Amino acid sequence: MRNLSVLSLCLIVILSFYTSLATDGITHPKARWKFKTEGTIRSAVAVAGDNLFFGSADGSLYSVDKKNGDLRWKFKTDGAIAGTPALYDSLVIVGSRDNFIYAVNAASGALAWKFQMQPILPAYTEWEYFTAAPVVSGSSILAGSGDGHLYALDGNGKLLWKFKTGGRIRATPVVHDGKIYQPSNDGIVYVLSAADGKLLWNFQTEGALLDKSRGFDRTCIFARPCIKDNILVIAARDGKTYGFDI
Repeated sequence: MRNLSVLSLCLIVILSFYTSLATDGITHPKARWKFKTEGTIRSAVAVAGDNLFFGSADGSLYSVDKKNGDLRWKFKTDGAIAGTPALYDSLVIVGSRDNFIYAVNAASGALAWKFQMQPILPAYTEWEYFTAAPVVSGSSILAGSGDGHLYALDGNGKLLWKFKTGGRIRATPVVHDGKIYQPSNDGIVYVLSAADGKLLWNFQTEGALLDKSRGFDRTCIFARPCIKDNILVIAARDGKTYGFDI
């Protein structure tokens, strides 16, 4: 009987709690819509008005109506898309694991241009889900590649400059005050001039010096850095987070 009394009290408390939530105007959220692709989605969504743009591991770039989730168009590439699309004027820019950068018309989904990168570098580990997302910096489009280069393209897909690192680039760069901060899977963050891609300085994480024969990754940098109050913060696969005054 005592157990029943305790149970009844618990039920009263729970019901009172949910009743108070209802009277405070809090209701259980419900999905307005959902949209299914044929692969894993590993990127964030780019938003322009009522248009949502995102890529999938099925190799397609999607444009979906924000209000109802209806498909507006789909553009197919030959590799998985894992980086968030960038918006450049009327274009959606996306990188694919087929080693191309694509510029697609945001309204129609038609190909405007594509840029071919060099063959991917060999790696001591094949554990990789991610690709670097393109970034718009002024009139330039910055795109990191598995071939180890950071490319700067103009709005027509013409190469402005490129910079070579010692590893695959899978982290999205950060642009701040005329400088580009680009991590590489060699464990080094390269600081470049945004104007011409010239190296200004670099920062070497401890992972760059670790033995790479252990069978697991302790060198790569997959996460995009962030800058706050002139402090650059980097999370690395060597198990450390670094912050230093830029």
